[in-house]
Amino acid sequence: GEIKVEGETIPTVESVDATGPQVNPEDETPTDCPEGEECGRGAAYPYVDTSTPQAFLNATLGGCYNVDGYFDEQCWDYGALFFLNYAGHTLYTCGSGAAKGTIVDGCWQKNATDKFTMIWDATKLQAGDWVVFNNGQFGHIGMATGTYNNGYITLAGQNQGGGLCPGSTMGARVNIINISLKYFAGAFRPNTYIPPE
Repeated sequence: GEIKVEGETIPTVESVDATGPQVNPEDETPTDCPEGEECGRGAAYPYVDTSTPQAFLNATLGGCYNVDGYFDEQCWDYGALFFLNYAGHTLYTCGSGAAKGTIVDGCWQKNATDKFTMIWDATKLQAGDWVVFNNGQFGHIGMATGTYNNGYITLAGQNQGGGLCPGSTMGARVNIINISLKYFAGAFRPNTYIPPE
């Protein structure tokens, strides 16, 4: 089905396993990453307003972002764009090159630092949370634009069915989908988005 949100038609999907780094099928490691570096480490990124979830969404919806210069516009790049602007550090995958690598033990701590609170209960999700899914080879990451809704969440993300980016063979524009939380692994909540008690 489809859900209408502020006049937009939002597709409903069960899962996304966005195209990720090209891998060697024998060892399933990224083949195009510089030696000793993670795929996903880059410094060329635009300034984007992260003061509120709505400000970030307004600035990025429909855009194409390839923060690290690898593999066109991936879901990771959209998350990295936020993390670099909000927290001053990239979104670490701990060498996996996969969105789901951001949430593994030892890596989520590096990403959360003192700027984010971890959310492990999908029913507690709110707008502005960076939701990680652990399905498939690469998983997926995007920003929640609403709250938990009967096993689903509306998610702003890149490479999740949006229009193809110019010159891209793999990446797709930032769009919003209504996605199942079946593969929810955890979420990063920016501390400034936590409502005061």
